[in-house]
Amino acid sequence: MTWPVLFPVNATGGGGQKELNILSMSNIDITKSSNKNRLYAHAFIGALYYGFVMYTIFRECIFYINLRQAFLLSPTYAKRISSRTVLFTSVPAAYLEEGKLRKLFSDSVKNLWIAGTTKELDDLVEERDKVAMKLEGAEVKLIKAVNKERLKAIKNGASADKPAPSNDAEPGQVAARWIPQKSRPTHRLG
Repeated sequence: MTWPVLFPVNATGGGGQKELNILSMSNIDITKSSNKNRLYAHAFIGALYYGFVMYTIFRECIFYINLRQAFLLSPTYAKRISSRTVLFTSVPAAYLEEGKLRKLFSDSVKNLWIAGTTKELDDLVEERDKVAMKLEGAEVKLIKAVNKERLKAIKNGASADKPAPSNDAEPGQVAARWIPQKSRPTHRLG
């Protein structure tokens, strides 16, 4: 739609442009009063194009909604437990009793679970995260130390394929090739 309308409008604009510039908006000479209305063609085509894009997006949203509804109403989905499970958050304290919730939802509820506070679990997770960050920091420190020693040894003429000591019990024996056990980073647990 843009080509058949805007080509003639731009090509006959009288702006004196050459080659492909004849087909652009810059070829419209707006100093002439008869050419000023030619710019409205660009605005009109732009509005039509924008409207078409919005229509297409809206149509695809409607299609997606219909497809989703068809899936949610299908017998295959109805058999899944997740199709019959609802999670309520921020329940008022007055309704945190099984009897009150059953009364509220009558016979439509088959099973009901009320989650308690998880303060102890949250504390354990936080402690685990701290220990994991500490371990990662130690690993990075070890990698940097090993690489530093490896580069120093290569610079001094040592072979990069030095065999690892056989008494290292850790699965990552690469560090044992370059730094002794006592130079490795350590941290205390507990």
